[in-house]
Amino acid sequence: MKLRILLLLLFVSFFYLSCEKNTTDFPPDKTADLNDFTQKVRAQDSVLDLQKVLAIVPPQYLEEVNLLDRALKQELTYKALALEFLFDIWKDSSTLDIGNSSLIFECKDGYSPAMPLEEMYGKGGYITLGIKNADGGYTWPDSIEEKFAPLYLVWKELENGVRGFPWPYGLTKMKLRNTQNTFAAALPQADSDFEKGYKSFKLYCMKCHQINKVGGEMGPDLNYPKSITEYMKKEDIWGFIKDPQSYRYNSKMPPMVPLSREEYEEIYKYLVHMKGRVKSS
Repeated sequence: MKLRILLLLLFVSFFYLSCEKNTTDFPPDKTADLNDFTQKVRAQDSVLDLQKVLAIVPPQYLEEVNLLDRALKQELTYKALALEFLFDIWKDSSTLDIGNSSLIFECKDGYSPAMPLEEMYGKGGYITLGIKNADGGYTWPDSIEEKFAPLYLVWKELENGVRGFPWPYGLTKMKLRNTQNTFAAALPQADSDFEKGYKSFKLYCMKCHQINKVGGEMGPDLNYPKSITEYMKKEDIWGFIKDPQSYRYNSKMPPMVPLSREEYEEIYKYLVHMKGRVKSS
């Protein structure tokens, strides 16, 4: 009788341990985490608060990204979320025509670059949360934290830099907008000779400056309520662009080294053209 009881106890113990082991080894349900994240992202509609999004992203979707950072001029490892992954979740909540849409990045200092959606795919865009430190954690070094926190956009496939691709730091929000409607007030007249100047202005200037309240807010609007061409000489505008501190002490504007004189001539013609199209509201 005692032997039977002992054998029964051994069987029950073995069965319990087997069940416990199977339960422990069962993989976590990533789908449930992703579904919850997806719902919260899509609830934000056409303006994405990136700090809120990065605070709730399932950890398994964050990556370690190594690249030669063109701004910081050194090889670094970031903790990051792929821009394409985030956008593919977000875009399904929008009825916009993706082929005629732009992403507008909003930074805490007023810098606001925009780029067509079709151009971002396959370029390795990542929203980074911090740089890997000696302890294996991810933080912003004290020397750059004030500027770079909370988030920083980098491009892994564009380490040498491509004109028109922004690397904004202090990133806070991302907006999805219809390109034609959003930039309508800054567009030159149809079939005019000012399209080239508009494209150069958008590439070099609109990230920081506005035209008729369209563009970044880091610098002043260059057409509203009065065009810069009405109160500043053409050669002084060129001189300021190439060496801002020679005109204004402690100017925050960096020298626009890549801008050629030929491109500036087209931009200036565009600015003169826009002078008569002042936005009044």
